Amino acid sequence: MRIIVVGGGITGTRIAKLLRNEKCHVEIWEKEGNLGGRMRELFDTDAGAQYLTVPENSTTAQQDFVRTMTERGVIKEFNSNLIENNPFFTDGQKDYISPKGLQDICDSLAEGTTVSNRTLKKVSIDSTDRIQIQSEGNISESCDALVVTVPVTDLRDIDFGDMKPPPSLTAVSYSERWIAVVHCSQEGLGNGFVSRYYKEGVIRYSCLESRKRSTDSKSERILLHTTVPFSLATTDPVVAKDAILKDFVIKFPSVTPTSFHLHRWNPSQVYKPFVDTNKVPFAVISDSPLVLLTGDAFAPSTNMIGCVEAAYQVSEFVKSRL
Repeated sequence: MRIIVVGGGITGTRIAKLLRNEKCHVEIWEKEGNLGGRMRELFDTDAGAQYLTVPENSTTAQQDFVRTMTERGVIKEFNSNLIENNPFFTDGQKDYISPKGLQDICDSLAEGTTVSNRTLKKVSIDSTDRIQIQSEGNISESCDALVVTVPVTDLRDIDFGDMKPPPSLTAVSYSERWIAVVHCSQEGLGNGFVSRYYKEGVIRYSCLESRKRSTDSKSERILLHTTVPFSLATTDPVVAKDAILKDFVIKFPSVTPTSFHLHRWNPSQVYKPFVDTNKVPFAVISDSPLVLLTGDAFAPSTNMIGCVEAAYQVSEFVKSRL
């Protein structure tokens, strides 16, 4: 059986890993070429997601994932106290980082799986009940099951023919965010500081990447995330850069940048998730053959560990249909 998983973020790569263990022929389509989705590395930095946060009441599937990734050296526990002014901290949670960058989680999960740089454009079902999929350039091929994990904003660009995604998907929305990476020396950064949230200014969060990964380096890469309101109101990269640099000087007065990189995440994080009355983290738009939609907007919690749980539930559902 040939299964195509569209999207190479943590949901897609975890699903592919779990289904590959069932001796299915699983392939991942990822339009960006590199895996990771909004966890992927930009400018030698974790530019999107920062930490894998595991709550005290984590599920068995989440615990198994963390244990396996830790044993393989892909992730390691991080001292949550080094995240200053963290408004999202809850008692009992544990935070994990990846020494090679969080994209390494997806790269590790996808080991042994064929990954193609493809963008899904159209889906249909032929007279033999095979799924016909079309990518850019009108290249067509077939598969037995299709799992689509891309952001809901990308789903709207796919032609599903007679298959109709749930109308409630139109209510799903995402935030947008500018990120900047400043390269500099360690001089002027002080001791102990790794990452910090701010209440004032356009910069919402900063992180010293070399320190976070415990890399012995004389240089540093400072990641900056802007506030969501600033990102929504500011679309011009020149204006964004000027505003970020002004706030950077206030927050890092003793640091001299040697380079500055800017990127806009759109979409960024889920703002309004998909709500399903069946309480499952996916939507089936064709039962036979199986075409299924999932991803962070469908997850029980719209963060990395929530996507891990969603991937487990999706894989169990797909296995039941094999």
